[in-house]
Amino acid sequence: ALRWKGIGSLEQDSLADIVTIDLKKPHLTPAISSDSLLSHFAYSMNGSEIKNVIVNGKIVIKNYDFDSIIIEKVLEEVEKKTLRLLKKEDD
Repeated sequence: ALRWKGIGSLEQDSLADIVTIDLKKPHLTPAISSDSLLSHFAYSMNGSEIKNVIVNGKIVIKNYDFDSIIIEKVLEEVEKKTLRLLKKEDD
């Protein structure tokens, strides 16, 4: 959409974030038209349907499983920010 070089296409040397979604879930049935798919995206999905996520060519979720290194980094960052916020409350 932005027409920036290296963004917005699936080809070598382009940045790509890709999410695959498992539509074979009871709450996403039926998915027989583009209208029903859009409705499912807007009203029925909650994140448990995300099967794979690729960010800048690196797989961060594969078959519903997070890369454990990423989880550790996220948890560490959340803890640091929480402690910083709690410290501000004490001031």
